[in-house]
Amino acid sequence: MADAKVYGILSAKGGVGKTTITANLGSILAREFKKKVLAVDANIEVPNLHLYLDMLGLPSSLQNVIKDEVSIAHSTYIHKSGLSVVPGSFLEEGVDVTRLKNIIDLVKGLYEIILLDSHPHVDKETRAVIESSDEVLIVTNPWIPIVTSCLLTIKLVNEVGTPIKGIILNKVGRSDEEMSAREVEDSLGLPILAKIPADINVYRGVEKRTPVVVEVPKSPASKEFRRLAKLF
Repeated sequence: MADAKVYGILSAKGGVGKTTITANLGSILAREFKKKVLAVDANIEVPNLHLYLDMLGLPSSLQNVIKDEVSIAHSTYIHKSGLSVVPGSFLEEGVDVTRLKNIIDLVKGLYEIILLDSHPHVDKETRAVIESSDEVLIVTNPWIPIVTSCLLTIKLVNEVGTPIKGIILNKVGRSDEEMSAREVEDSLGLPILAKIPADINVYRGVEKRTPVVVEVPKSPASKEFRRLAKLF
């Protein structure tokens, strides 16, 4: 098996749905498309992926791997969707995020796709994710302040030199005042890969700690995640 393609999942701000995208895209690729997928919570400061997937009380995390306390194999757990997950943990100190790429490179031969959930700011954590990725995905909502903030993230990606696969437009259809898909593409100069609707089932899935693609596979959002997954 060829080395996995590594995708960094980036956003300019918290709350746009980056972790929701990671959880659902990874789950549907594993569950329905039978891909060998690893999702890594590389949000060192505020990891949340394990909360979205109801994977609580796990004995080790990415932070422990980075600190050489355990191997990445011993911090990889299987979600009920079939998705492999390396969770994060809170309040870990002395974590050298620049080691992320070396750790990801160790397991690239074991998977087809690796998704890196990132810190929602333009900082050293986000840079480490970009440097560890073969391509990145930018998650945004269709509102002017958030779309504009994405320009800083895109600037950092371009500085590092990692290709951008495109934009995932999330929470679409919540307001008549939101930007159109064409306006977002023109503003950011990048193609939109998917338009995830503002589907109540997504929010219920977060509350139940189960990805919507698992809980309600025929919901509007699940159908769009399915379409997105076909691009990988």
